[in-house]
Amino acid sequence: MFDDLHDPNPPTAGLHTLAAVSAKAQQLRRRRSLLMGGGGVALVALAIAAIVLPGRNDERLVSIDEPTTDSSTTINAEPTPPSAPRNGPKPMPTDANSPSTIGSRPEVAKA
Repeated sequence: MFDDLHDPNPPTAGLHTLAAVSAKAQQLRRRRSLLMGGGGVALVALAIAAIVLPGRNDERLVSIDEPTTDSSTTINAEPTPPSAPRNGPKPMPTDANSPSTIGSRPEVAKA
């Protein structure tokens, strides 16, 4: 099946061919190491940028809301009277035996 693929005069590798192959291998190693080093530097730079840059402008953002005017809003010409505070002190309930309903203080017997 593979008999047609055999070369009747195969090339012989000599010192010149070995030197060319070694030079090409060295060139490929050098290129791969430069790409790996550059990729590593780029990866570190992107990681630092991803950590530092998003939080940098958060404090500088200012939101300015424009005041809106509504034609249905009316203003009362008369001020409203102040009402009693909701959480203020409340009067104490009185019962029939309290001193305010008896009229006089009971005398305490002295020994």
